[in-house]
Amino acid sequence: MENTLEHFFKIHGQVDGFGSKSIKKLVAGGIDTLEKIYASNEEDFQSIGFGPGQSKNLRRELDRSLSVETEDWRFLGAFGIPQLGKGDSRRLLEHMRIEELDKITQEEIMAIEGFAEISSADIVQGLSKRWPTIRYMLGLGFNLIQTPLLSETKTINSPISGMKLIFTGKMVFGSRDEMKKNALQLGAKVQSSVSSKTDLLICGEKVGPAKIAKAENLGVRVISEADYNSLLAGD
Repeated sequence: MENTLEHFFKIHGQVDGFGSKSIKKLVAGGIDTLEKIYASNEEDFQSIGFGPGQSKNLRRELDRSLSVETEDWRFLGAFGIPQLGKGDSRRLLEHMRIEELDKITQEEIMAIEGFAEISSADIVQGLSKRWPTIRYMLGLGFNLIQTPLLSETKTINSPISGMKLIFTGKMVFGSRDEMKKNALQLGAKVQSSVSSKTDLLICGEKVGPAKIAKAENLGVRVISEADYNSLLAGD
C-alpha cells in the first residue's frame, strides 16, 4: 500500500509533503488509501501524529493539487496500473477519454499500435481493479489537461499537425513543458526519444552533439527554437 501511494504522489508531481516518511505515518495511522487521504482534514492528520503546521500544509497541498493543471496521462500513470506507465497512458488517451476507460476492452487496446495481447490483458485487469479509486479521484475535480484524441487532431489545421516532435535543450522563449502542451494542442505528437519516426528535433541551448548526430543519421530534421517558432508563425 505504501508503494502504491508513493507512486501516485511521485508521478503526479504536484503535491509536496507526501514523501515516504509521511506516507508511512499515514498508513500506520489508518489513512492508507488515496480516498482516505483526500478526505482527511487537518484534525485527522494531527490525530495520527502530524504537527499542526505540517497538518495544515498537507491539507493545503491536497487542495492545491486539485486546481493545478495536470496532464491526464500523468494522472492515469500515477495509479500504478501494470503495463501502463506515462508513455502508454498518453498513447491510450489518444484514443479514449480517461472517464471512459472502465469500459475499454482488451481487443480495443490491442488495436492501438504499441500494445500487445498480454499487456492489453494486464491493463484491462489493472483498470478494473483500480477503477473505484480512479472514479473517486476523478470526482474530486482535478484540473486535467486532456490529451488530444487522434480522431480530432486529424482535423486540426496547423503547420505541425500530425508530426512527431522532440524538444531538447534549454529553451529561451518559453519552457519545454509549455511548448509540449502547445504542440499537442496543435495536433502534433511529442516523443521522449529520437527514432526513425521522429519528424522534428527542436533544439534549445546546450544540446549534446550525440543527440543531434543521432537525429541526422536517422534523417530527422533538426531545427532551432527560433526556426520552430517561425514554422508555427508560417514564415
